Amino acid sequence: MIQIHNPGAVVFVETVLIAAMLLAVHRATGGRFWRWLAYGTATRSGFRMAVLGGLALALAGSLTAGGEGESGLQILRWGARFLFMALSVMVLASGLLACQRRRRQKVQLDVYRGFVRQLKSTAHPAAAATIRAAIRALNRSGETVVDLAGGLLDGADLRGIRLHGANLNQARLERVNLQGVGFTGADLRGARLNGADLRQTFLYRADLRQADLRQADLRQADLRHADLRGAHLDGCLLEDARLEDARLDGATLNGARMENTQVSVAQLLKTDTLAHAVLEPRLRLRLVAARHQPLGLARRLLRIDGSVPGLP
Repeated sequence: MIQIHNPGAVVFVETVLIAAMLLAVHRATGGRFWRWLAYGTATRSGFRMAVLGGLALALAGSLTAGGEGESGLQILRWGARFLFMALSVMVLASGLLACQRRRRQKVQLDVYRGFVRQLKSTAHPAAAATIRAAIRALNRSGETVVDLAGGLLDGADLRGIRLHGANLNQARLERVNLQGVGFTGADLRGARLNGADLRQTFLYRADLRQADLRQADLRQADLRHADLRGAHLDGCLLEDARLEDARLDGATLNGARMENTQVSVAQLLKTDTLAHAVLEPRLRLRLVAARHQPLGLARRLLRIDGSVPGLP
């Protein structure tokens, strides 16, 4: 048996042997071995499989090294060295695969962003479908900040996408199906959303200043802490919507339906007009009760239904 006494040479020989074994396994599995390594870095069960593979290599190496005259302690040392070197090579290979996957993913994300940037100003149903597919691909990678400022997406179907923190400033989204879309922290200033389907959308802390939401369906929408100053909400459906701490200064709510809406009297008193708004009886009574406040405040309530009991 050839004996090598230089520790560095021993490590080199062992590394070459293990790399050769891994290459043989890769060929024997039809080129799937590296994909298994990538799976091992992504999931816990796959990592366990990788460790078990390393133990199997260590056992094979110890049995190969354990020739005649070898003591049990020496065989154990060979096995430990094989295990360490096998796992080191596997971790290195997995790291290289992860870097390659990240580079490939970055290129793909740049392609999707390019689709959105080029097609957002194209008022065509096919362009809207491509934009939706690109945004869904970005969402799968964990990205929700998309630039749709000034986009022309009238009548598009954008259900189920996530646009948290996205820029939709001055975007045209008339009659768009946005059911269940996430807009947390999104910039929707001046966006045209009249007639849009916004049921069950998440507009938490969204900036909707001067947005056009006339005839929009906002049932069960989450508008907590949203900025709706100067927004047009005429004819909106706001049943079961949450408007806690939303800013409604100067907003118009002519003919809006607000039954079972989570909103306070103080918020409604800051709106510009509530003419013909449909309010639940308890909220209406609380608003009418404000007639005992100073006359200027009571006259603001004339916009609710045209008359306030107790005033001349």
